[in-house]
Amino acid sequence: MSIYMSRAELEEISEGLITAYANKFSNRVIQSIDIEHFITEFLMLRIEYASFAEDDAGRIGFLADGATPLLVHQDGKIIPFVFPKDTIVLDKFLLAEKEQGRRRFTMAHEASHHILSKMYAMPSEGRFHAEYDSERSCSKEELA
Repeated sequence: MSIYMSRAELEEISEGLITAYANKFSNRVIQSIDIEHFITEFLMLRIEYASFAEDDAGRIGFLADGATPLLVHQDGKIIPFVFPKDTIVLDKFLLAEKEQGRRRFTMAHEASHHILSKMYAMPSEGRFHAEYDSERSCSKEELA
């Protein structure tokens, strides 16, 4: 995404979405945001888990566009699989209890791609969440 947004702009968008969510689900006691409920019931996105087989082990989340394949392990093989549009796909290892924080962050990160593409009427395209690795060097294409 080539649009720059300031921290203040992102916070304003976030606050507006959380307020709308709290108003829509006022029957729920909201002390902290249930990110899965926010994504599935408010944003109307699906969440699925798969065993990623991408070359970049840092890729742990994916927002599917219904056209871009994700390499996954299935039946002992690596296959390109196209998930339905508006599906957040997370690597299965994130289901471990000790990965709860990383799972929630990755879900929110992928949801933000969906939100920002809607705000700026950008076409859907498959997007990855990759963990930052300070020792990895990236090509210009990867950085783009």
